[in-house]
Amino acid sequence: MTKFPPVYSDQVSKILITVYENPEVSFDTFTLAQRIHGINVGSPQFPNKFEETVKATEQLIVKGLVDAKQLKHTSLGLYFSEMKFKFKGKQEAIRVRDKAEEFKKELPKILEEPNKVIEEMNKAQRKT
Repeated sequence: MTKFPPVYSDQVSKILITVYENPEVSFDTFTLAQRIHGINVGSPQFPNKFEETVKATEQLIVKGLVDAKQLKHTSLGLYFSEMKFKFKGKQEAIRVRDKAEEFKKELPKILEEPNKVIEEMNKAQRKT
């Protein structure tokens, strides 16, 4: 029976790639939320993005890919610090990163066909 590789949400994939590509950084939920969403702690959308990052980190912990110290913030609630990959986590991060890079390379080819169809439709509309 064929075993398919796991598929991760965009949020989880971003965490895997970010942590893997920055081994010198000690990540916590605050740092990850800022890096993967491009927002500051003081921005209005930060609490929501922070919560999304916590949930994505929990998914990684449940799957046995990362380990982290669990803490509680007075206003934001549960969060994680000192995030570290387990061996399986590094393997998955590499796989996800390679898959993302492959997709970026293939995207122009994927978009060529719809662009050709749109061009043909525009030509047909100009004729009428």
